[in-house]
Amino acid sequence: MNTVVILLDSLNRHCLEAYGETVVCTPNLRRFGERAVVFDNHYAGSLPCMPARRELFTGRCEFLWRGWGHVEPWDGHLARDAKAQGCTTQMITDHYHYWEHGAHGYFEPFDGVDFVRGHELDMSCTAPVAETELPDWAAAINRYRTGRSRNFQGQGTSYFANVRDWTDESAFSCAQTMSNAASWLDGNHAHESFFLWLEGVDPHEPHFVPEPYRSMYTSGRMPERFNCWPPYQNLADCQRFLNEANDEEIAWIRAQYFGKLTMVDQWLGRFFDAMDRHGLWDSTAVIVTTDHGHDLCYDRQRFPHPWGKQYPHPETHAHTPLMVWHPQYPGKGRRVNALTWAVDVHATAQELLGGAAKGSPHGRSLMPLLRGETAQHRDWVLTGTFGTGATLTTPEWTLAQGSTGTETAYWYSTTPTRVTPDMTSGKFIPGVDIPQWRVPAGKPCCPSYLWRREPFTLTPESVLERFPDVAASMRDRLRAAIAEVGAPPETLARLGLV
Repeated sequence: MNTVVILLDSLNRHCLEAYGETVVCTPNLRRFGERAVVFDNHYAGSLPCMPARRELFTGRCEFLWRGWGHVEPWDGHLARDAKAQGCTTQMITDHYHYWEHGAHGYFEPFDGVDFVRGHELDMSCTAPVAETELPDWAAAINRYRTGRSRNFQGQGTSYFANVRDWTDESAFSCAQTMSNAASWLDGNHAHESFFLWLEGVDPHEPHFVPEPYRSMYTSGRMPERFNCWPPYQNLADCQRFLNEANDEEIAWIRAQYFGKLTMVDQWLGRFFDAMDRHGLWDSTAVIVTTDHGHDLCYDRQRFPHPWGKQYPHPETHAHTPLMVWHPQYPGKGRRVNALTWAVDVHATAQELLGGAAKGSPHGRSLMPLLRGETAQHRDWVLTGTFGTGATLTTPEWTLAQGSTGTETAYWYSTTPTRVTPDMTSGKFIPGVDIPQWRVPAGKPCCPSYLWRREPFTLTPESVLERFPDVAASMRDRLRAAIAEVGAPPETLARLGLV
């Protein structure tokens, strides 16, 4: 059987028709949801981009040990698993982080790789940009994003250099990625079996889209200070932007995300049409998911990074979409309420590829749920970003347990992306017989939160002080979860759980 994983970056489940009422038009994802099994309680694991991808490719929970980094020598990899089963393997993506420093080992195991260039800060264009050439939206990005840029002219300038020739919708990277994937099916559908990893950066920032998507979810008037790429990685930049942006500008940026999501859906339909054209639904399992959701600044006062994907990981970006089509177990829109986790996608793909999911360190295959053999899967899931707190979600509650700021966080890796004079080596990770570096990574401090999961709200209010017994019980469950995944010994002290 063939297996396809479709990963759409920053896909917010609350904007998908398959998950309920929304103003955003996504007919092709809705069409897929009507065919597939729809998972209602799926959660991200490690955030942001590359930590999430390591979990999906290798099945190893990441954020308690390290952050953004390479595939480790002890990691399994879905593409290698697929080739061991005789599959032809292919990656098609515009996700430029794969060829940046700090992210090797993800695409190398594939037989074929098709990279679409130009998204975000991809190093695809070095031609200079004259100051008079810079549009207002790119200048607005430069005003607030003070981080690195390859040409030292600002991140808005670097992005504009990449996309200034994208005058037609078909030139945009999401259109190229999905079109290339459809063409790949045209030329490769006759393989005995194949594994295709189809990944688009969009609907991730920058939220730069052509018409008709630009005006699709607005009144049509562009704010004077239109910014399609709000800052969120840098707290100072983020706060300055939020202090100066008015509600109209915030609403406009959110509308551009909606428009980009509709555009992605439109071009994803080309790939689904190719599946139809070659009769592949009867022989191909398809998984549609994301790395994390998107906060979309629903509450810009409550959290320190209200547009990002950082701790404390509220429902807006931790609670993510997952839809799975299996030709032997057609879902026809059936809903699964079981609690599931990002690493479970890895274990499921392993089993679809002919394995037994035994190589998934922390994942559990979803096949029993797809077959209807059980309605239960997990009692809890963990979501987090390296060095901050840990967020535990159960069917009823979410506890975001902050870090004390008194204990050092350590980064464990054979190839750390950060080094210090006091780093040490040894064997620190349970079950791994290869020495690793142990690198001090600071003593971050962040607060704790407790949220009810029902009734659902996009702007949750912490009830930590009102329900001390619940908080104590959730902390006990978090201690057990940390022990079960084999987290580093300093974790409990760092999170104030000793």
